Amino acid sequence: MPGVLGTRVGYTGGQTDNPTYKDVCTDRTGHAEAVEVEFDPAQIRYDDLLKVFWEKPRPHSAQPPGPGLGHAIPLRIFFHTPQQQTAAQASKEALEKAHRYSKPIATQIVPAVTFFPAETTTSSIWRSAVWQAATSRADRLSRSKKKSRTNPAM
Repeated sequence: MPGVLGTRVGYTGGQTDNPTYKDVCTDRTGHAEAVEVEFDPAQIRYDDLLKVFWEKPRPHSAQPPGPGLGHAIPLRIFFHTPQQQTAAQASKEALEKAHRYSKPIATQIVPAVTFFPAETTTSSIWRSAVWQAATSRADRLSRSKKKSRTNPAM
């Protein structure tokens, strides 16, 4: 996706430094699995990243999409600045007002804290694939819209 410089899969929050996937799965560390997105705000707006996030299935569920992990992992947006917090909250409220989902959106918007990169495992690779799939889809949609704007006959 143009403007996204990189992503890292890992964990944030919690009481343990450098947790492993196994540690986090015990639900005893307090960490959340996360994808850290590095982006160039001159090339892509934070609001555009939020749009990609909201395309994920089930933002109203406490359990994100994917194989059953046996424990609930609430979807969260971690913000770094007050402006990001305001934008994330506004985007969530707009979706709720649009009644796009039959249930209230359960996604939490919380301050970012220390991020610990994940070890390379099947699970962390899968989590990265979720973001890659979302950004790839958003990129295809973006290219499709550009084509339709530049050539109305398509």
